[in-house]
Amino acid sequence: MTREARSGGMNVVRLASTLVSTEALRRAVEAVTTPYFFLHAGGASLHMGEYAAERFLRLAGETGAALLYSDYRVTRDGVTRVQPTLEYQPGSLRDDFDFGPACCARADLFREALAGVSPGFRHAALYAARLGLSRAGAFFRVAEPLYTVEAGNDAGAKPFDYVDPRNREIQREMEIACTMHLERAGALLHPPFEAVDPVETFAMEASVIIPARDREGTIANAIRSALAQRAGFSFNVIVVDNHSSDRTAGIAREWQERDPRVVLLRPERRDLGIGGCWMHAVMHPACGKFAVQLDSDDLYAREDALAMIVETFYRERCALVVGSYRVVDFQLQELPPGVVDHREWSADNGPNNALRVNGLGAPRAFYTPVLRAVKIPNVSYGEDYAIGLAISRRYRVGRLLEPLYLCRRWEGNSDASPSVEQVLANNFYKDKLRTVEIVARQRLLDAVPPSAERLERFFERQLETWPLARENYAALERVEYKSVRFDTHEVLVQHNPARVISTTADPATAASRPCPLCPANMPGEQRRLRFNAALDVLVNPYPVFRRHFTVVTREHVPQEIEGRVDDLLALVAAFPDYTALFNGAGCGASVPGHLHLQLIPRRELPLERDAAGVDGVIERYSRCMIIARRAGREDARAHVEGLIAGLRAAGLAYNLLAWREPDEWVVAIAPRSRHRPAEYHAEGDGQILFSPGCIDMGGVVVAPRAVDFARYDAPLLTHLFAQVSARVSIDEEGRPLPLA
Repeated sequence: MTREARSGGMNVVRLASTLVSTEALRRAVEAVTTPYFFLHAGGASLHMGEYAAERFLRLAGETGAALLYSDYRVTRDGVTRVQPTLEYQPGSLRDDFDFGPACCARADLFREALAGVSPGFRHAALYAARLGLSRAGAFFRVAEPLYTVEAGNDAGAKPFDYVDPRNREIQREMEIACTMHLERAGALLHPPFEAVDPVETFAMEASVIIPARDREGTIANAIRSALAQRAGFSFNVIVVDNHSSDRTAGIAREWQERDPRVVLLRPERRDLGIGGCWMHAVMHPACGKFAVQLDSDDLYAREDALAMIVETFYRERCALVVGSYRVVDFQLQELPPGVVDHREWSADNGPNNALRVNGLGAPRAFYTPVLRAVKIPNVSYGEDYAIGLAISRRYRVGRLLEPLYLCRRWEGNSDASPSVEQVLANNFYKDKLRTVEIVARQRLLDAVPPSAERLERFFERQLETWPLARENYAALERVEYKSVRFDTHEVLVQHNPARVISTTADPATAASRPCPLCPANMPGEQRRLRFNAALDVLVNPYPVFRRHFTVVTREHVPQEIEGRVDDLLALVAAFPDYTALFNGAGCGASVPGHLHLQLIPRRELPLERDAAGVDGVIERYSRCMIIARRAGREDARAHVEGLIAGLRAAGLAYNLLAWREPDEWVVAIAPRSRHRPAEYHAEGDGQILFSPGCIDMGGVVVAPRAVDFARYDAPLLTHLFAQVSARVSIDEEGRPLPLA
């Protein structure tokens, strides 16, 4: 790895490979001094044209692109040809997307993207940085060959590299990088996925579907393989002859005459691809409850394959089952890569990682009612990938890792070596499918806030994968509590050393620090659960309660809630077992530059008991609270917006707490006169780290230091709350008025 000084006015970062660690990539980029730089990855010898750098820079200035790349020439054995590249689109998530060996990156945006890459990556840093850069700005393809490379012995990534067990570590990192990107793009799916209940009645339990065109040499073996299946249920074999010009239809008809389980169909339409033939069979009355793939040049590897697939449907209640296959020649001798089992698929993250890899596997089998509703596109390449993505967006997918299928490679089949142009067209189509799928998932997630079950699963996964959060939630089991009584009310004091970071945060210097709530600056292990088009949910790694979430805006906007009170109400509508919190910029928000809310479990705060039945102003231990209680959500929103506008006009800050009761929306407002009491700024033994936010105003005072925990009593807390709270009354028009 080297950094060349300049090429046509730009620094050059040369990488030996596209597989690179985060540490190495940061070292390579840190010395870049030009606004744009060339990134040369892959090790091929590269010759820039005389005006190539000038052309890149001119287009960079004219487009403002985050990344520019171009077509290029490849010289091999003395012959030079032009290698075109593809237009980049949101669905271009493949880690082997061909930008060419060199591209031109905007330095400031690249550094920002690289800052958001997990520091622990050993292989996937460049891929992760590219995905982050795509969120920061546009990628521009120059449809001109601007440089030449000398082809070496390295042929690059192979189609099945991602299923090679030797590449498992690399692929795992690539999956993590892709998952983080989808999360930050608001397209990450979370379990649980929808189960089906296969109780509908069909004439046949299963149908093996064989689309065929001009396959007279293989169709008989395929039909024989299907009929040889041993199953304790009824099944048939539907052959769809797509207007063959050879004896394919005649051979299938002969099988039909000798075995009534064979159904031969010939569509009237002549414009059907493989997907269209599949749908012709699936929509036919003869189709069974489960539709199972068998290509016309392939075979089942075992006689119980069909039985295993159907059993999986019932056991896992899935809409799609995908098996594993072995690649063989026409003599059934194994060919590389051997068994393709897609072990990279996981029940939780498979539908997300499927957007990165090039396929889901085979054989594929479908619950027919779902397939009839979703439908396979009428194409002859990528139709299986398209329907797999669409179904996995919503439904459970079952996997079988045993080889059920023999995929025969021969010169005439659909996997024969395609031309460069065909490979580009195929890749572009699959990228387009991914683009459609990303948009569909974003719309789906925007329309349906996550359920309480998904929130819990999200929390559990974060603790599994994020050691800091796991350790701090485990530490909650060891925190100390004590109760401080005030007449008939109480304050709970919690000794929680982990909260010292939040308690001592300096709002005055926050703007000069990288925002920890922006994706680029978040820890690599931290994930985001999309709540709606504007908000994401994060697990708070420094918790006060057994479940503690931070809810952040995607945009970096100030910590202001005016005009957005409905965000609080939307959270408690979606999660009625939680209380939503808002700390104003001057009264508890540790990151005042980025709007964020919090979620904590209901009934953890004494305030919720104190406010029972109240609609108006209450005072407790020198702490004034306005309780707004309304039957309708819109009424509650409008009322609270009016109250906080009045507080703002009076020069007061505030904390907001909202929760849902069976027939009412409740919002508690704590008017604030200052952020911290005088004792916070004292020195020596006189200092008390009392920096109250919503949780403290709600009756749980967090003490990160043992010395403060020990000294808190009713007189001291009354004194401290009196310094930070503002007393108000409500006039006849519902406006808050400050009291002396």
